This record gives sequence, C-alpha cells and structure tokens, in this order.
Amino acid sequence: MEALYAKLGPGIPEVQAASPVLYSQGLIRIGQAFTAPVQVAGIRLPERLEVTDFASGLFCQAGWPYASFSPPVSRMLECSREHLLLTMAAQGRIAGDPAHQGADLVNQLRIAAENAADTIERLRIAPEVHEQAQRAADELAALMVAPEGQRDEQRIEQLKRRRDMLERDDLLRPPAAI
Repeated sequence: MEALYAKLGPGIPEVQAASPVLYSQGLIRIGQAFTAPVQVAGIRLPERLEVTDFASGLFCQAGWPYASFSPPVSRMLECSREHLLLTMAAQGRIAGDPAHQGADLVNQLRIAAENAADTIERLRIAPEVHEQAQRAADELAALMVAPEGQRDEQRIEQLKRRRDMLERDDLLRPPAAI
C-alpha cells in the first residue's frame, strides 16, 4: 500500500491518504446464548481514521485527539459508566409504555445494563488482576529455573492454573501478536 501511495499519491491531488484493509470471515460469541457470523476487518487504526468516517463509530474514543485499540482503562471506565446510564435511561423511558410490555427490547436493555455493570466491575479491578497475573507469572518463572529434581511440581501446576485464569481476565494484558 505504501509503495502504491508513494507512486500515485503525489501525482493525484485528490488522493490525500491511503490505508490498507484486509477482510475475512469469523464468528462472534457473546456469553453462552449468542453466536453469529461476522466479517472481520484488519485495519491500521490511525490511518483508517484519515480515509474513512470510522471515527464516528468510536464510542470510547470519540473526540479524542488520537485513537488506539487500547484506550486507557480510566477512559473505558468512564465510557462504560456513561453507557450504563444511557441504558438505564432507555429502560426507564419504555418501562411504563404498554407498547413495549413483553417486547424483546425490554429484555435486551436489561441484558445490556447487566453487561455494562459487569464491564465496569471488571475495569475497576483490572489493575489488581493484571498485577496478580504478573506476580503469578514471575513466581512460576522463578520456580521453573530450579533443577528438575528440586522443583515443587504441585506449586508449579497450581501457579500455571492461576496464571491462566488471571490472564483470561486480564484486561490490561497487551494484545497477542498475530
């Protein structure tokens, strides 16, 4: 993409920026009850913002001078609280409306509020979970350097399980490289 833009971009005044994108198919699973096919797009976020209106769909990073796939936890917490308040306000507006009684929207808003509250709690404890995961990984690494006959295998297995469990819930863990 860079080579094509370098070759064509400067000669065409209408071309101000370019950004590559890859598309593929995937599945999204939310909880135990919902799975759906999705189209997955691989993008370079800062460049994508220059060539599309992608920024208009960003909730947590709307109005920020930069965008990344890892916004600060404090910002995610702030946005999750805002999302919960908006969801609760919507629940309140339709609660007394007979047209919505028994409607799927009432249930969807209830689930959205529960998910937002869960996200807030996970974000609130994220630094502690991250620290515990790091401590477990560090202790495991220290035990693994002991000579094989002197290793505490029971403690190693216990730490592996704890590390794995904590890493699954570690919202601050850097994304895995593809």
